[in-house]
Amino acid sequence: MMPKDIAADRKQKTNPKIKKESAILTSSTTSLNTSRNRKRLREESAKKEATILMSSE
Repeated sequence: MMPKDIAADRKQKTNPKIKKESAILTSSTTSLNTSRNRKRLREESAKKEATILMSSE
């Protein structure tokens, strides 16, 4: 029973650092995905406009 308590205590002590690092990683990944999504949306809207222009001619 004692080793489990020690392990749990260690986890709690190291947790804040891990949480902070994972939060930084998550935020950078999210911003990267957001910029990718914006680029993809721009490309899709450009394609839609092109097809609308082609079909209207």
